[in-house]
Amino acid sequence: MKRLIFFSIFSISIVLSAFGQFKITGIVKDDAGNRLPGVIVTLNGSLHSVTDEFGEYYFDNLSIGEYTLQVKYIGFEDESKTFQLSKDLRINFTLVPDALSELDEVIVSGTRLSDKAPFAYTTVQQADIEKNNLSQDIPYLLQTTPSVVTTSDAGTGVGYTQMFIRGTDNSRINVTLNGVPMNDPESHGVWWVDIPDFAASASSIQIQRGVGTSTNGAGAFGATINIRTNRLYTKPYAEISNSFGSFNTYKNSLKFGTGSINEHFTFDGRFSNIHSDGYIDRAWANLKSIYLTGAYFNKKTLLRATFFSGIEETYQAWAGVPKDSLATNRTYNPYTYENEIDHYGQTHYQLHFVKKFYENLNFNASAFFIHGGGYYEQYKEHKSLSDYGIEPIIIDNDTIEKTDLIRRKWLDNNFFGINYNLIYTKNQLNIVIGGGWNKYDGSHFGRIIWMQYAGETPINYEWYKNTGVKSDLNSYIKINYEISQKFNLFTDVQYRVINYTINGIDDNLLDISQSHKYNDFFNPKAGITFQPNDKNNVYASFAMAHREPKRSDFTDAPTNKTPLPEILYDYELGYKLRTQDLFFNINLYYMDYVNQLILTGEINDVGAPIVTNAPKSFRRGIELIFAAKFLRHVNWNANLTLSQNKIENFTEYVDNWDYWDDPDNNPLQITNNLGETDIAFSPSIIASNTLTFKITKFLNIDLVSKYVGRQYIDNTSSIDRSIDPYFVNNLTLRTNFSVSKIRNIEFSVKINNILNEEYETYAWVYSYYYGGKRYAMDGYFPQAGTNFIANLTIKF
Repeated sequence: MKRLIFFSIFSISIVLSAFGQFKITGIVKDDAGNRLPGVIVTLNGSLHSVTDEFGEYYFDNLSIGEYTLQVKYIGFEDESKTFQLSKDLRINFTLVPDALSELDEVIVSGTRLSDKAPFAYTTVQQADIEKNNLSQDIPYLLQTTPSVVTTSDAGTGVGYTQMFIRGTDNSRINVTLNGVPMNDPESHGVWWVDIPDFAASASSIQIQRGVGTSTNGAGAFGATINIRTNRLYTKPYAEISNSFGSFNTYKNSLKFGTGSINEHFTFDGRFSNIHSDGYIDRAWANLKSIYLTGAYFNKKTLLRATFFSGIEETYQAWAGVPKDSLATNRTYNPYTYENEIDHYGQTHYQLHFVKKFYENLNFNASAFFIHGGGYYEQYKEHKSLSDYGIEPIIIDNDTIEKTDLIRRKWLDNNFFGINYNLIYTKNQLNIVIGGGWNKYDGSHFGRIIWMQYAGETPINYEWYKNTGVKSDLNSYIKINYEISQKFNLFTDVQYRVINYTINGIDDNLLDISQSHKYNDFFNPKAGITFQPNDKNNVYASFAMAHREPKRSDFTDAPTNKTPLPEILYDYELGYKLRTQDLFFNINLYYMDYVNQLILTGEINDVGAPIVTNAPKSFRRGIELIFAAKFLRHVNWNANLTLSQNKIENFTEYVDNWDYWDDPDNNPLQITNNLGETDIAFSPSIIASNTLTFKITKFLNIDLVSKYVGRQYIDNTSSIDRSIDPYFVNNLTLRTNFSVSKIRNIEFSVKINNILNEEYETYAWVYSYYYGGKRYAMDGYFPQAGTNFIANLTIKF
């Protein structure tokens, strides 16, 4: 009887198997080992599966028989496999970029790091960019990467945003786009609001922490961000993306590509519109952008032209919220004038030429032109006419010396140049010879567009104007040599020459004309990598960088105290472990600064703050990065940075209001010798944690947590002038699937700050003594409480 029951069950299982008891699973990766989400996998031409967060696909309820799997992904060659199914199978795919993508890759390869580079870096792939790009600026899309802290004036991540990497601020982070420098040569900053939704046109973003490898442009002093625009695709596509959420935030975006036309041409484009009312009162933002690119290509040549333009109009939220108002009115904005706005447009033109001379020799040359122009408008009450170079106004028998007015401060600039790379690869040797030249020509001027008492003052009266002209020439050579299968040597030497001239009158009516030349910026870098097997990697490197002072450092400095260039010596030591389901990286760094420019509270002849060269300062820390996959349903990514960021022998200067009217006989400032202090906005703890759960075949949940330790607002290490630590959690629900001729449909809902944490990310402070007691004026930047954003993206 038992044998009969067993035989019956066995027979039934065989019959059921024939009708569909087997499954096929697998992973799709690129040739660099990165898992690819969103890839369409087709079974026998009719059944479809889309790879999930981990690059995995699966089919179930399949019967015995012959099957063919076909994998298609834009930018890669199609792959297919035919096999007999009689049991559960796991079939993996490694996709190879198509010929066009390989040529396109040459554009950025000269300034990017490879897997064996002995530096600390993170590369964010297109799939991760897309899933987070709901409306916020690029800094917020990168905030889960190691050692990153972000802030937003409006409190939502839309509008004016900035980021810090290892405490390195916006003016010290070099940003390139297809190898073209994005940093403003005068301020050294990148204003992400000027290129809204550019993440929608990015195929990957590499973040190099520390000095990193040689690149083009200003600001390469402690961190580098290298953005590659969208791949050129041989297959046509279209994509519609719409987002809507709290604070009347919405984004509409349309992308399209023609694919290959006559096997030699391709065109791609994007249009985006973003709006948000902001969390802070009246901190709205209206952002629009367009992106177009076209290319001619054959087997060995690529000529690519790219045009993109953005225009932003934001209500100013730059003043922050006074500390004593944080508990009662966190959304307070002191600006109430209706048109207290910032209005700026920026247009970019790029032309890239790639030539593959031989299998082992590639050449890339790029030309670019960037035009920017705009203003910010301000209402000013009871301002002295003499501050604007205007004589007192006589009306009847009254002499008017002060008036209310509306002014606009303008910036109009052009930035253009060329870059080149010659890349030679043969056997174990890779050599990159590159560099570039660029020139900046910018005008700063101010106009008064309305006065309560104007007299004979003309409309659009210009009270100041000055120009800045700056040229930058750099060249470098990089050599990567595999001594053996286990040892890899890397060397990189860069030389920069800078000429900078300022002419004219500044907004304080002072002549700021001056010239500066730097022809001794020699930046060597070297490192070694030891890789005993394909799982383990040990690396060490040294890098040196110079940075010239920015415009305001020069214009605010006293005539007898020109700021010196900064020098950075960067030492990195790390270990990486990589298996199929585990990645671990520990990185130790020591960044030793000479003459770092810092604020001490010192003022110039007209009372404006100036920066001072600190003889010795440093950043040292440890970065821990971890990623693991559990049970095919859980993915865990985490990173932790522990650091010390110090200025040695710091002296603070504080204004003394008790004697402000008697400067000849009493000190205008009080000095405090504080010894070793913390560098401002450099938290000693930064941590990020992301847990992704695959609930069903079509539903994923992400839980993202971010912890940032205490940040000091100035360089005094005072708790009274600091930002409290904060711990914020976000939750995202995402589903994606494929139907009929629609390549992919993705719907997501992101709930930010699910625990409704009250926190601030940035602040400013001005200290002074009055009546023998210390006081402060300040402004903090609160971030939004619990809020949401939903997105629907349809890909054809």
